[in-house]
Formats: sequence, structure tokens, C-alpha cells
Amino acid sequence: MLALISTGPFALIRTFDGSIADINIPDKWQVQRVADGYQTPDGKYKLVTVVPFTVPGGQQTTGSPTYSINTGTGVVTQSYTTQPIPPPTFISFQTFLSRLTATEYLNIKKAIASQIQANNATVALWYDKVGSNRGIDTADPQTATIKAAAVTASLLTQARADIIFTP
Repeated sequence: MLALISTGPFALIRTFDGSIADINIPDKWQVQRVADGYQTPDGKYKLVTVVPFTVPGGQQTTGSPTYSINTGTGVVTQSYTTQPIPPPTFISFQTFLSRLTATEYLNIKKAIASQIQANNATVALWYDKVGSNRGIDTADPQTATIKAAAVTASLLTQARADIIFTP
């Protein structure tokens, strides 16, 4: 990213995506395909590389970037507003299955078969959706309902459910 600055005093005129820019300063200069370090013949304007923003660990950017110039040095920096990265809410189906003991898995499959025989496909449908979606979204209210139902039906203890359903 490049920035066009005036050199005396330093002031940010505009920014350009990429490393090559076409500059049009009305009634002054018009040049095409210039790169970092280009300076107008009169020395009043030049192109500088923008110092890119570094996202702090555990943060993500929000909104559009802003640019500022150090009026003492002419260095242009990019900045963003940041916010913490939200905690994950997704568990892959493979991870979900790997957390189940053989006994827990067998009990869940037996419960599914039993409910299907009783013409109730609620748990079977949820299980198949989890598999076809490749996982579980723990932010989905239906996940909390299924987790509670598994504990109520003694398919999982609360402690095991908490482990299995944690992203």
C-alpha cells in the first residue's frame, strides 16, 4: 500500500492499494505507474510505503482502516479498531465422536434406535444433521436442548456432557 504525502509540511494526501500508483494532483502533476520513493520534480509530493497494521494476538480487526502521518517524519501508518476474537462455538463431528466413550456412543445409538421404533425421530434427526453439517454449533439453542436431554436420559453425565460439548 502506498500513500501520497506532501513534503513540507508533511501531510497525508491519499492512499493507494498496491505498490504502483497513478497520481493526479489537479493543476500540478499527473503521472502514471510510479512506485515507492517517487517524488514530484518540485519535491513537494512523494510516494511512501504505508506501514501496515499488525493485529495484536487474540484480536481481530473491525471496520475499515484509518491512516495517519507522523508530521515529523512523514511515516504513514495504517490502523484498525480491534476486538477480542470470539471463542469458538463449533465442534467438528469427528471431534464430537472422538470424545465419546464406546459405551456412551453405543447408548446414544440405542436411544436413537429406540426413539425411531417409537415413531420419534428427534434425536436421530439431530444426530444426522450434526454429521451432515460436519459438526455441532454450541451457540445453537438446539444444541443446549440436546445436551440437557442426553443428561436427563442418563446417556451422559453432566460432567461428561460438558467435556463432550465444549469447543
